Amino acid sequence: MPKEDGTGSVERSLPNIEVRIGGLLSLERIAQDSTIYDNGRDHVRVMEILCAYVRENAKASEAEISKREIYESETEDSRDSPGMTSEQIAEEYGSDFEDEAKDIDVLKEWAQSLPPPREDIAIALRIIGRRGPDQLRVEAGWGNNTPNAEWVFNKACPHLPDEPGKAALTKEKLETFTKELKARQDTLENYKGYRLDLRMTNLQGADLSTATLAGANLEGVRMAGVDLSKSQLTGAALERARMEGANLFFAQMEGANLSRAQMEGADLGQARMIGVNLSDARMEGADLSDARMEGANLLQARMKGANLWQVKLSSADLRGWTIARTSLRSADLGDYTTLTQDGVNAAWGDGSKRLPPHITRPDHWPDTALANSWDDDPAYDAWIAAGAPPGTPRAP
Repeated sequence: MPKEDGTGSVERSLPNIEVRIGGLLSLERIAQDSTIYDNGRDHVRVMEILCAYVRENAKASEAEISKREIYESETEDSRDSPGMTSEQIAEEYGSDFEDEAKDIDVLKEWAQSLPPPREDIAIALRIIGRRGPDQLRVEAGWGNNTPNAEWVFNKACPHLPDEPGKAALTKEKLETFTKELKARQDTLENYKGYRLDLRMTNLQGADLSTATLAGANLEGVRMAGVDLSKSQLTGAALERARMEGANLFFAQMEGANLSRAQMEGADLGQARMIGVNLSDARMEGADLSDARMEGANLLQARMKGANLWQVKLSSADLRGWTIARTSLRSADLGDYTTLTQDGVNAAWGDGSKRLPPHITRPDHWPDTALANSWDDDPAYDAWIAAGAPPGTPRAP
């Protein structure tokens, strides 16, 4: 191809994908054979090579950027310069840009339209994600000279009763749960074995369903539109991860660190998130229906418009939780000692809610338990249309 100055030409080679894939699969065989025949001497080294390969060939800096991210970047005030006004945004990017940037459905469509990683990157990720029990035991003992060490991420996580019942949980049961959960979190944090290092990588659109990524370091990873359904992310480090529109259905995420993660429009239905750190996380428009989030840290989390159908949040830290226009129907609120009156007043609920003794039921909440599809409820529609003011009339 010609040089930039128009003189002569410069050769630029393209990656030979077939050769790379062959090499990656050979590395997988080395890791497997090493685990079987020589106590996994080469297994972790192979994983280090594969992770480095992904980091070098799929960098977060090369990820596609959504309209929402562009808008927030352009309008953010800094010490050096003020952010752009709505008028300036319209002039620079078009009159519809601001509305589209704020629309969660537009963000989800963008995330789900992202192309998958290049095939060699996808193969490397699949190799990493399908490690077997013997390989995980090797990783657990790596660096601490403990052959056949316990892979702690597979141990059962403490949880509260599946069915809370009519009566609130006793103080003793909550204290026991909190103590057991803290011990479990300490075990995950004190794990001394090998951890996958996929920091600051671009995994947008990747298929990581059922992948084993427990304990992995995924800080700052770009995973918009990724499929992580039924994956193992227990104890993973996901600070500042961007997972807009991701599929995390039934993912195991107990004890994971998702502080400042961005999961707008993500599907977290039935996800297991007991003890997860979601402080300052953004989950606007996310589907958290039937998720387990007991003992979660939701300090300053933003969940406007999220679906919390039957979500379990007992003993969660909800201080500063932004739940305006969030449906709390069939969520169990009976043990939320940190829930504030202002927070409940800004939310929508119905007669199915148990509220802690220090919270007064808002006047705009209907007395009856309404249908599962709250979008069809006249009272809910009126609440949304009126900007969700306190005092919205009760449903008949």
